[in-house]
Amino acid sequence: MPAKYKARKSLDPVWIRRYWKQRDILWGEIVGLRTSLYLLERIIAFDFRLFQPQAQNIFWHTTANSLYESCVMSAWRIAVDSGPDLLTLSKFKAQTLAHITDPKAKRRVLLELKNVDFEKSIESVREQIRNLRHSRYGHLRTTLPVHLEVKDLGEIANKCLSLLNVLSFEVVLHALPPAYFHWPSDIDLILGTIVSRSDVLEMPEKDPAKWREISDTLTQYSRSLFNWCRRQHGLAEIGDNAADSRGGNV
Repeated sequence: MPAKYKARKSLDPVWIRRYWKQRDILWGEIVGLRTSLYLLERIIAFDFRLFQPQAQNIFWHTTANSLYESCVMSAWRIAVDSGPDLLTLSKFKAQTLAHITDPKAKRRVLLELKNVDFEKSIESVREQIRNLRHSRYGHLRTTLPVHLEVKDLGEIANKCLSLLNVLSFEVVLHALPPAYFHWPSDIDLILGTIVSRSDVLEMPEKDPAKWREISDTLTQYSRSLFNWCRRQHGLAEIGDNAADSRGGNV
């Protein structure tokens, strides 16, 4: 959105305070969704069976399940729910368009909304989110719904942010806390302690034959974390030729 199209100058001044309040509530929900996904993606990609083979990992199972539920419910609240008195992205979009008083700004917003195509882009997963909410998290039914992949929840989060940014005029909103733009984050440090305490950390030197057997199984995230932990302990990094993007097991 060009800088000249500012919310304060483009919207009905009577509605501007309500606009800011609703935008910030939706933004907070998207930040919560994307933050939960960030944590969940790292837990899924961590090789617990390699670095903590004897543990049951009840804590990590519970944490991952809770984060997944949080993501589904956030997606439901902002992208799928349709109660008449509820705040959703679709309703915020309609209200914002109705209160734009600058014709040029409105044309620009409509063009960008067409490029985002929010409603069509989430249509394929809308029913899955609804079923998960009604049959698993909002209520309990004996027939469990189809599981929604984490990558699909990530796409929903990205589309939600894209839509909200179109409706934010001159403001550019980000969906992660600033601390999560840098390595290592808090979750990296926590998982890194598991790596540092494992027998695997010095295996390349102490048991090269066994290391060659398991090296190919490392996920890309685990390999990056493994090398970071080795650097912290004054050890050389391992090669990256076997890195891949396969998820780990919690």
